[in-house]
Amino acid sequence: MEQEPEAIGGYLPLERVYSYEPMPASLTPEEQKYIKGVQANLWTEYIPTFSHAQYMVLPRWAALCEVQWSTPDKKNYEDFLSRLPRLIKWYDAEGYNYAKHVFNVTAEYNPNPADGTLLDIRCLQSTMHLSITLWMVLPFVPQEIVVSFLRRSISVSQA
Repeated sequence: MEQEPEAIGGYLPLERVYSYEPMPASLTPEEQKYIKGVQANLWTEYIPTFSHAQYMVLPRWAALCEVQWSTPDKKNYEDFLSRLPRLIKWYDAEGYNYAKHVFNVTAEYNPNPADGTLLDIRCLQSTMHLSITLWMVLPFVPQEIVVSFLRRSISVSQA
């Protein structure tokens, strides 16, 4: 993502951190017994301040902790995301600087003639309200619709 600060290895989204599996299936059980945990390195060549360091590790550390503590069959990213706002309130109360990319609204134009869907919109916050202007049949006559996020993912269809 272009808004994210420079980092060794590039941008690491929270979902990718959460999807990490420390016990790869390619290892035998004999080999897996030597894995004692996980670690989160933070290379600071591009990180000039403590606030920047906080941004790079929070809430990624929370995701990695859950990866370490959970067996693969118990990991649930959607459940993790539903609990994340409570953790963010704690970060805010403590004055921590944290990565906010997980709260970005993303939209993908994905027309589906079968159901009339035009746009897929995703957002972590289930209480967000979004106003969208769609250019329909007449390109210079905008039609506004207001969408309430009742789920973390919605579809916008042409009326």
